[in-house]
Amino acid sequence: MKEEGMVHLLALTVFIAMVGVGIIAPIIPIYAEKLGATGLWIGFIYAGFAISRAIFMPLIGELSDRRGRKFFITIGLLLYSIISLGYVYSTTVVELASVRFISGLGSAMVTPVAFAYAAEIAPLRGEGRVLGEVGMALSVGIGIGVFLGGVLSDRFGIAVPFYTMGTLSCLTLILVIWSFPSEENPAFRSHVGGGRVNLGHILGYDLVKGVSAFRFVNSFSIGAIMSFLPIFATRLDITPTGIGILLSVNIMLAGILQPYFGRFADRINRVWLIFSGSILTTIALLLIPYTGSFRGLLLLNLLMGAGGAIAVPASLAMMADVGRDDGMGALMGIYNAAMSMGMATGPIISGIIMDIMGIQEVFTLAGMISLIGSLYFLRRVG
Repeated sequence: MKEEGMVHLLALTVFIAMVGVGIIAPIIPIYAEKLGATGLWIGFIYAGFAISRAIFMPLIGELSDRRGRKFFITIGLLLYSIISLGYVYSTTVVELASVRFISGLGSAMVTPVAFAYAAEIAPLRGEGRVLGEVGMALSVGIGIGVFLGGVLSDRFGIAVPFYTMGTLSCLTLILVIWSFPSEENPAFRSHVGGGRVNLGHILGYDLVKGVSAFRFVNSFSIGAIMSFLPIFATRLDITPTGIGILLSVNIMLAGILQPYFGRFADRINRVWLIFSGSILTTIALLLIPYTGSFRGLLLLNLLMGAGGAIAVPASLAMMADVGRDDGMGALMGIYNAAMSMGMATGPIISGIIMDIMGIQEVFTLAGMISLIGSLYFLRRVG
């Protein structure tokens, strides 16, 4: 298969898998509250998924540099397919948090490995375009999933999105088994390194520190939005369908615009793309507590989506530059681990803030952390 065709296949795989992941996002906080979860427990439930990803992604990324990509993507999708039933049969907050943790392991085997594969087959100075396409598939998939999750929950009940997640994961698994080159195929092996990488050495680079810091604070903000914007919105009498729209437009706009800003990242200064996109996200977060309507929240979510579209492809391209010499799977594992650490700490800290200070302060805190991280990134890399 030609490399361009492989990029499209990777994008399709990521898209279908992420629709399945996104479809449960708008209902998890509501489902958790029905099981008796406090704000802190809602944070832990969201964080369990991200903590699992943060633990396993660097290791899986490094192993995929030596073992091959298809193996890990296949196992991860199989795990997704099975664990979807765990959500349906969870009867306590602890069970729900445990299911989320196991789901994170499945995700750790799919997303960073797919991005590593895409980065390896990208041409030099074409990383932004290729990773932007796969990033678009990820974001649009999650965005469509989030919207469908709200609609399906409204129309057919809260269990239907979980069954849909399992079905979509099975379909993606079949696609990977039948369409991806095998581990022994030279077309696959030509892109997979065979040596051992030094994670400690890689983590010492200022560029890796700076980009990882950006991804951490960016994901901290996403974690706060995904886990607590539904609670904030329900207090404004916004329906689950409306919540699904709010979350999906943020993610989908970021995804749709990523290929375009990915091309910019191949031609202009990547540092300033990342910084400017991060500042847009910061502004939107700080304005949420002062917004009391669906339209206002919609506008701010669009602003956050634009910020992500500007910054994320450039950050991926910068990491891919290092990954060509030091192991693409390892670099994408570090990048995605930073994302997962943000997604883990964001909900937990936000849950504590909600319980102590109120829901509005969740978004103020996220905005301040986003600002600090943006300035740290500029100091390290700029």
